[in-house]
Amino acid sequence: MQSTKPTRRRRRRRFWAIGAAALVAFSAVVYFGGAYVTARATVSAPNQGRKIEAPTQATDFGDLLSVSVGPPDARLVLCVLNPSPSLTADGSAAGTILLLHGVRGNKSHMLGMGSQLASRGYRAVAVDLRGHGDSSGDWLTFGVQESRDLSQVLDFLAEQGLLQGRVGIFGASYGGATAVMLAGRDYRVDAVVCVAGFSAFRDVLPSYVRRYLRLGPLLTDMWIETVTRQAGRIAGFDPSDASPMKAITQSQAQLLLIHGLCDEHIPSSHSELVYQAAPSHSRLVLIPGEDHETIMADRSGIMTRETLAWFDRWLNTPQGDEPP
Repeated sequence: MQSTKPTRRRRRRRFWAIGAAALVAFSAVVYFGGAYVTARATVSAPNQGRKIEAPTQATDFGDLLSVSVGPPDARLVLCVLNPSPSLTADGSAAGTILLLHGVRGNKSHMLGMGSQLASRGYRAVAVDLRGHGDSSGDWLTFGVQESRDLSQVLDFLAEQGLLQGRVGIFGASYGGATAVMLAGRDYRVDAVVCVAGFSAFRDVLPSYVRRYLRLGPLLTDMWIETVTRQAGRIAGFDPSDASPMKAITQSQAQLLLIHGLCDEHIPSSHSELVYQAAPSHSRLVLIPGEDHETIMADRSGIMTRETLAWFDRWLNTPQGDEPP
């Protein structure tokens, strides 16, 4: 009589082989599926898939304008805060300053600073970046496409006779990084203030993902690199191009970097890296006690004071070509 033991052993081996293959397949689905979901969430704009009707009425702060940008096509909404004609001899603006909000923010967050700049004779233009506020658009590219959009905004302002004097950019967080990248691609930018910006998308994404997924060491460098590449493919940009640290080396714009020393979301080391990339035309101000959420509230007054002084120096004085 033939023994059944070899048959049983073969069945067990087959069972374990099938189980191992299923486990590998499941792990791959979790690994790559999780990376895709994380990447998509990272680059999805707040207005993704929404039909946006651009407002046209004036606000209590200023006039609303819209401008078509792209490709990919989008329509950005701007709030223009004009200076009082009495502030300059000929009624023109002392300079033109774009104001850029943080990720998932909108232009209303910039109107306080815009009002202060307008009161000093500047034309302040608060922008709803692509996919935010009243602007259309589906994807975030962390400054790559956004900086192209903003060059088109400067073209539009020039065509409308609104780009007067030297050009400055003020931005916070994602908007600050975008401001630096705009300076790297557009020679018209004379001065930039970047508050709590990141040095490069590849540098900030790991801490961002680990902080919000709360899985800490379970998220390996290899998995985060997969997320990074997926994010670029989904939103149509090269993650290595999203680098203020690289952009500032391609610009002679005068750059003021302001960062809170208690910022855990985007640590102050990011601003230090950008400063080190171009120390000849930048200045770094680190503020004790401020984090990523409080720095724009400016409890100490340092951020506002430094910002206004920087723009006055580089946009509104004959000494605008001095080193910082």
